[in-house]
Amino acid sequence: MGEYVMAIFKQPPTLGKLSEGLRRVLDDPASTEWPIDLIRKAFRKPNNKPTSIARYLADEFISIRNTERGHGAFQSEGHYEGLYHRNHLTVHDCVGECKHVNLPLVHVHAVDHERGRYSYKATLLMGGAPVRMPEPIVTAAKVRVGSTCLWDGKARLLVLDDFVAYKYCRICGLEHVFFAERITNKKVSFHSYFGNHRIEEERTRK
Repeated sequence: MGEYVMAIFKQPPTLGKLSEGLRRVLDDPASTEWPIDLIRKAFRKPNNKPTSIARYLADEFISIRNTERGHGAFQSEGHYEGLYHRNHLTVHDCVGECKHVNLPLVHVHAVDHERGRYSYKATLLMGGAPVRMPEPIVTAAKVRVGSTCLWDGKARLLVLDDFVAYKYCRICGLEHVFFAERITNKKVSFHSYFGNHRIEEERTRK
């Protein structure tokens, strides 16, 4: 599954490719670990049928996007405003029910040891601005300083370095959260939606 995910990013992934990848993960019975279990709970019922969230976000919402915005479609500004007002409550309700979307994203900037476990000082990368967390994350998981991770709020960390990075932007000199657009064997092309800046970095070797 890891090789499949990396293959998606050989070119900047389209909405269709990301949707296909999500469906593939959900259809793989071997993928049961955290946080896949949270994603499956949001998108699949116990009988493996799609939930109402899945039917809207993975089917209806993508169809609306492709019809109204994608594949060369163009509408007036007022049309998109009306489209937003007709759909935003449903989208917000669906996203609010997706527990995996609310997992904290953190940047590890220092490590110490506490009672035989790792104690990480981290910055919370959610909300209006990054915030240094007052308490360390204490866990048995070994994580490299500088890593960007999903955190379960307790002791589990999922390293996302190839896909999400928090670093200084060479264009404006500020720190941003960057998202991977294209990944090769040697380099990662990152895009920050804050300021619409792009940078390219050597790919991290584990």
